[in-house]
Amino acid sequence: MSDQSHGAGWWLASDGRWYPPEQHPAAAPPAQPAVVAQPQVAQQPQPPGPGWWLASDGRWYPPEQHPSAPPRQPTSPAAPLPTFGAGPAGQFGPGPAGQFGAAGTGTPFGATGFTTSPAGQFGPAGQFATMAPPASTTAKRRPGFRSRPFLVAAIVVALIAAGTGVVLTDHSSPVASPTTSTPATPAATGPLMGTLDILGGPVAAGGRAIVIDVTPDLHMELSAVDPANSRVAWQQPFSASAITPGEPFTPTVIDGVVIDLAPTGAPTDPAVSIEGLDATTGVVRWTYPETGIALDAPATCGGAGMACLSWESATSTSSSLIELDATTGKLVRSIPNVERELGTDLYQTQSTTPTLVQLGSQGQVAWQRPAAAVFGPTNDVPDQGWNIDSIGSLDVGSLGSAPTGNVVDLGSSTTTGFSAATGTPTWTDPGLYNCMGPLEFLSTPVLCRFSGTEKAPSTPNGTPTFSGLGLQLNGFNPQTGAITWSQPDTNVEPMMGSGAIPFLDDDHIVVQQHGSSMVLDTKTGAVAPARAGQVFWCATTPAINVAVPAGSGYPGQRTATDRFSGCTADGTATTGSHPANQPSAVGITADGTFLWPGPHGLRSERAA
Repeated sequence: MSDQSHGAGWWLASDGRWYPPEQHPAAAPPAQPAVVAQPQVAQQPQPPGPGWWLASDGRWYPPEQHPSAPPRQPTSPAAPLPTFGAGPAGQFGPGPAGQFGAAGTGTPFGATGFTTSPAGQFGPAGQFATMAPPASTTAKRRPGFRSRPFLVAAIVVALIAAGTGVVLTDHSSPVASPTTSTPATPAATGPLMGTLDILGGPVAAGGRAIVIDVTPDLHMELSAVDPANSRVAWQQPFSASAITPGEPFTPTVIDGVVIDLAPTGAPTDPAVSIEGLDATTGVVRWTYPETGIALDAPATCGGAGMACLSWESATSTSSSLIELDATTGKLVRSIPNVERELGTDLYQTQSTTPTLVQLGSQGQVAWQRPAAAVFGPTNDVPDQGWNIDSIGSLDVGSLGSAPTGNVVDLGSSTTTGFSAATGTPTWTDPGLYNCMGPLEFLSTPVLCRFSGTEKAPSTPNGTPTFSGLGLQLNGFNPQTGAITWSQPDTNVEPMMGSGAIPFLDDDHIVVQQHGSSMVLDTKTGAVAPARAGQVFWCATTPAINVAVPAGSGYPGQRTATDRFSGCTADGTATTGSHPANQPSAVGITADGTFLWPGPHGLRSERAA
């Protein structure tokens, strides 16, 4: 695209920019290969040539597929690597092609630049702010979640200090290139699943358990575990690019295709190539032709078979929400100035005034409204936290509020139910939706009515302090907001993300009342004493050491999704035991095997 025509056939689009002839909606699509190459493999009794080797599946593989062979190089991109060099406000500072500029130097983001704010505080628009990593929680977190402002590792990614309105742009190009690649590790020869340092997942697809894990040299990768032998069937490189480090996420799989953010350079380079991998084999089915930077984890969105993510391409100076056909990798739609996902098909724009945009059933923009028009003028700051779910015809959830100095009034939080079709608020109740994340694993949501104040730590990686802390849990009707039950819980801090919450299944958690451990049924509000010696599930949310983009100001850690193990009613870990049940909050079922992330890699047992 360009601000002026560059010759015959260039055309002026509705966004006021010129595009080449091949990108016109009426242009014929590029020819596609009639046959897609398959991974090279031989079933003959003798090796076909020098270096071929016999795997445990009885087949011969070429030298480049041996586990000790150097990893494959990513498919050559159709566009050059991003050069985030010196430029006007809104671009990265000076640095080598495809890399961030040196920390705190160069022409800055939105006339501010890379800076580090004190722990627990967000930097001004256009800055990266560093926050302390969390302790532990029982939340079954999903992409788009951010917890309480002073308790979770989070970084504000605001590439443009002042955004414009959302404009819908349809594209007939670029078209993804169908490509093939062999798995880095052939089946039955990979590492045992218990050795994986899991960052996200697992997700069941193609008879595999797909996870994102971190290697000993701090690089990320996608790994697919074969439940039949507990070994890794294939692995491919992965990059978190510029996704907020405090935002845990799982692999995204759509119609048997795993969406990979494949690194195009060194681990400290945020530039990635979007690839679609076969969930069973790890073969690359397609490669999106533009390299760039991902600001959000890929997620399902809009119509069936669609994948979305906030993306800044090598040829752009601002980010857009791109919608891809997960089967082919073709770009279906691009929505400019979208920063990140907040809920199902619900996104935040880059406007300085917090603004929400909702996608319709086909991925089109359904509505766009200021957050204050939906959540009210106080709790309308996504940069201070969000947790929103789609329930029936409504979106239900909470946003954070701007702190007064370094203090947050916990009693002022609210939850709102609003129409997914129009954005019109239907009801508002006091309290945080699912405690802003720690109770997100529940199948029946609850409201957490905190009281007291929370003060930010005075030093980086410090601990927040609380005053007058209290908690009342409320059941509610998600369609009307009507309160259905109320129970106190004196064990407050775990509900704020700083400790383990014992739970039995998707609808039963342990609360503390009058010095006793009680099992709360979140569907009915009924409580019963925990039995002596009863074993529960508990989770920890570790911060994993990773390589981070150079000059980003990011800490060298990412928040992982939860790891589960057995515990007592007071949260004390048990040795070698866990509940006999297999709740969906804990793990997945693949090929007749129940798998879950434990303290050390994946664990498994026969599915019930």
